[in-house]
This record gives sequence, structure tokens and C-alpha cells, in this order.
Amino acid sequence: MRYTSLSGLLIPVYLVVIVLSIFFDCQDICKNPELATYENVISEDGLYKNSHHYYYSRTISHYQTYPVVSDSFKKFSTPQNATPKFSFKYYGNNVNRFEISRDGEIKIFGEKKYFGNIYHYVYGKSFPEYEMVDNNDFIAVNWYFRMLHDGTSMKAKITSVIHSGGKISLYYANIPTEREESPLTSIIEGVIQCAGNNYCWYFDVE
Repeated sequence: MRYTSLSGLLIPVYLVVIVLSIFFDCQDICKNPELATYENVISEDGLYKNSHHYYYSRTISHYQTYPVVSDSFKKFSTPQNATPKFSFKYYGNNVNRFEISRDGEIKIFGEKKYFGNIYHYVYGKSFPEYEMVDNNDFIAVNWYFRMLHDGTSMKAKITSVIHSGGKISLYYANIPTEREESPLTSIIEGVIQCAGNNYCWYFDVE
């Protein structure tokens, strides 16, 4: 899935919400790969889009309020492992560890197995530190990027929130959109084994 932002100077807050279904059979994808790109648009206008896909539903909307997190974020400059304090399934698999790095990536693991990742690429330079909070309800990570727009240095922000119950929220703030190339791409990737071979299933937000 690719989504191009509305034209304009900045995206104040731009939200993508992914709700993962608890029902998933990887053999469905192995037998019918076209399910990976299935999309049924429920409603859409210039600022909002709601669609259903195999195994998840997705909402994209502009001009949202940023999430309020009561817990204090901690700063890190090196990769960190976070063990979820809640039950979380990713593409039908039980997750027991997230590996978070400062360059905008969250790798997702089960018991001795890699399940996929959430990755943000921004046309700019990442800050040396990122922020994370980990509690009984969610894991939230803030990344900051230095970007140039019309010769002006800007501080862009991306937040990923992994909720109990299978919801993933991605927030974007201060992302310039008046560029020939896309200023950012976010990818949520799942790795599925089909007949001994790894099959990467992903969608991206561009």
C-alpha cells in the first residue's frame, strides 16, 4: 500500500492506524499471494480514508491531535530490547520482544524467530537519541529528524505506538510535503514462511 500526502507546507499531525485481526492463517497468503494487496475502501475523502484488508483494517487521517502519554519517556542512543507487558500478536504470531533502534526501526521477534518490522525512512538526518515508554498498555517510541525545507532547518517527529489488542498507530508531525520526492516512507513488514521459504508481506505509507 502506498499513500501520498496532501500537498501543502507541513503535515501538523498525520495519523495512520492499523488494527490487526486475531484471525490469521499464513497458508492463506502462501496459497493466494494476491490477498497481500487486497483492499476494500469503506470511506474516503481528502482528509480521511478507512479501508479493510486481509488480516487488518487501516485508517489514515490528517490534522489529528498528538497522543497524550502520561508516563515519562526515557531517552536512548543505542538499540534497546523491549518485552511487551501485554499480549500482542503480529501476523498471527505471539510476540515476546521488540528491538528498537535510533534510525526509525522496530524489529519484531517471537521465540527465536523474526516476524518482521516497522520502519520509517525520512529524507533527513536522524537525531542521535530517541525516546521510548513501555507500560502495561502500550509501547511508544518517538524519533526526531532534521529536515531542510526551502533552506530552513526543521525538526520532524514520528511516533509509533504499539497497543495491547493489536493496534499500531503511526503519528507524523512537521513533515514538509511540497517536495518532488516523498519526504518519508513507513513500512510495516511481516515475514511468513511458505514451503520453507520466507515470504515478505508488507505495506508502506509514502
